[in-house]
Amino acid sequence: MAHGADEARELQRTLAPRVSCYSALPSEVRRIAGTDISPPDADGTVRAAVVVLEYPSLQVEEVSLAEGQPGMPYAPGLLSFRETPVLVKALETLTRVPDLIIVD
Repeated sequence: MAHGADEARELQRTLAPRVSCYSALPSEVRRIAGTDISPPDADGTVRAAVVVLEYPSLQVEEVSLAEGQPGMPYAPGLLSFRETPVLVKALETLTRVPDLIIVD
């Protein structure tokens, strides 16, 4: 869903008190996912990738890709609003559930 910068900043302020700084790693980590998203191409399309690795061997178990338009134009401090919609599309297609997701 697209947001304007002012609306996105207000949502961040509203959600900030709900952020948990508690480390909640599972007792056993078996799968780790790494994520990334490309800069927009000439048409404004971005591509997201998620790679799930078995831990501790780090063997690739699954790769998921998605593409689409960014959620909003780039604005400093609001990158998640721009990139998350396409990244979530890639995460939703995974068949293996990671125990830990690393996000840039």
